[in-house]
Amino acid sequence: MHKRALLTAVAALALFVAGCTMPPPDPGGGGTSTTTTTIDPGPPTAVAGASPTVGFAPLTVDFDSSGSLPGTGTGLTYTWDFGDGSPTETGQTTSHNYTTVGTFQARLTLTNSAGTSVSPPITVTVTADPNPKYYVRNSGTTGPSCGPKLNPCSTIQEAQANAVANGVKIVRVAGGSYTGPLSVVSNMEISGGWLQDFSDLGANEVTSIFGTASAAPVTLNGVTNSKVVGISAQGVARTSGDAVGLVVSSGSTAVTIGDAAGPLTVIGGGQGPHATGILVTGGSNVGVVNAKVNSGTTIGSGRSAYGIRVLGLSVVNVQLSEVTAQPGVAGVSATAGAPGQAAGGGDGGRGNNACGASCGGGGGG
Repeated sequence: MHKRALLTAVAALALFVAGCTMPPPDPGGGGTSTTTTTIDPGPPTAVAGASPTVGFAPLTVDFDSSGSLPGTGTGLTYTWDFGDGSPTETGQTTSHNYTTVGTFQARLTLTNSAGTSVSPPITVTVTADPNPKYYVRNSGTTGPSCGPKLNPCSTIQEAQANAVANGVKIVRVAGGSYTGPLSVVSNMEISGGWLQDFSDLGANEVTSIFGTASAAPVTLNGVTNSKVVGISAQGVARTSGDAVGLVVSSGSTAVTIGDAAGPLTVIGGGQGPHATGILVTGGSNVGVVNAKVNSGTTIGSGRSAYGIRVLGLSVVNVQLSEVTAQPGVAGVSATAGAPGQAAGGGDGGRGNNACGASCGGGGGG
């Protein structure tokens, strides 16, 4: 009995050991084995996106390939055809300026070692602007050809002159500081506060026009149907003349300063005699809308300060605006003592009064 029990125990132990036997070591010495799955190469899938796809010429369109699939091939390339006959461009994203009016089909082509894919076309529609505009930014150029969106002028004065020469009635000005004086002509709108690419108005873009020691920043003299909106016209310390931020004179009519739907227009008179934010004179007619007007600081005894000063039968209509005048300067007190006595008149009889020391009255009985 004891011998049979011992044999049974030995057999069980042998089975246990056999169940725990490890596989032979890897010939490479790593002790493990791996499985590799091979995936056949595949071509890419091209999907193009663009914004905006409709607008006035010149129209800048941004393109991207974010919806595309690269495939499993190698050497992936991106090629953009804009559909207007211009050279193709490469890259996952790009932009293109459409300078002519028309309808264009833009496509993206992806190519890798496994094949090529062409995206469905994107239709870009470019139309003529019914109200053409000229443009200004500090980094612009000069000369008779400056002003279009792709070649802005560096000064407002030159952009306005070129606009007049080409029948353009709107000048858009990017944020920045510009030197005056600016004399706005008839049938012209000067619009400030634009982004540097002019795609929209910028909340932080301020278009400032500064005056000089002898001139106001902005004047409108004998004009009609003119508008200034979204600019900050600021006078500086004056060495001659009154300190005025904006002057409308000589019977100007249909002049608008500011716009309810536009950015705030800010006017300041600077520092000098009779500091005035806006001076309207000579029978002019002006509307002030969505503006912040400050007289500036007046100097000289007996001088006043005016937020808006209206003279010579002029008419000003103010809406949705804030107008502030700084304190004036008191006049110099007269010397002490009684005023001098006037010369005595001649004797008057019981008739007409005397006319003065040189003649008596023409009295009768």
